[in-house]
Amino acid sequence: MLSERLKIARKNAGYTQDDIAEHLNVIRQTYSAYETGRSKPDSETLNKLAKMYGVSVDWLLDNTDNPRPPNEKDDWVPYSKIGKSFYEGYDTLSADEKKEVENYMNFLIQKKKNQNK
Repeated sequence: MLSERLKIARKNAGYTQDDIAEHLNVIRQTYSAYETGRSKPDSETLNKLAKMYGVSVDWLLDNTDNPRPPNEKDDWVPYSKIGKSFYEGYDTLSADEKKEVENYMNFLIQKKKNQNK
């Protein structure tokens, strides 16, 4: 059911209803009505939501159990709110700054692995 899928996708992505309403340029009550099934988004809004959540429209409409959008790379992972802002910020960095971020992430990953031993 669309309303349930919208709620699941929003929560999985780490967004609030206010975040989504702001992105769609509607009031929160309008978006809330989508999640409760009192109203349905038009096709343009549905496409925006699918893109924002990193899922297919078919999944939102409960036509498939696979949330993955068609034609995505094999390493596809839906963006969370934090992941999306990270990648948007990462793209603005210089090559040296990107290397520094990558080195730090590798350090943190190794540290985590060592803690779990």
